[in-house]
Amino acid sequence: MKNTTIAIDLAKSVLEVGINSARGLLREFGIVFAAGAAKVSDQVRLLIEDADAALPLLLRDLLHQFFELMLPVSSRLRNSTWLADPDTLQGNVVARVR
Repeated sequence: MKNTTIAIDLAKSVLEVGINSARGLLREFGIVFAAGAAKVSDQVRLLIEDADAALPLLLRDLLHQFFELMLPVSSRLRNSTWLADPDTLQGNVVARVR
């Protein structure tokens, strides 16, 4: 269970670093969001869809890709699905890798 806890902490750290990096990058374009993963994710999604936002297409695409990758991680952390029995978790991971 200790290894699972370490993995969960790592996932949280990766998510936090990514979101803070996105916030910092957007700040360079004069766009400031409040802290909080859920708030930033929702706000970035609206920003990406806003055709009038002064945001380069490449940045829109990168932000979209990043948040699409992070959505399942954030959801699983929020729902505590990684806190399941370690043997079950390992079986699920092995099945996905095959």
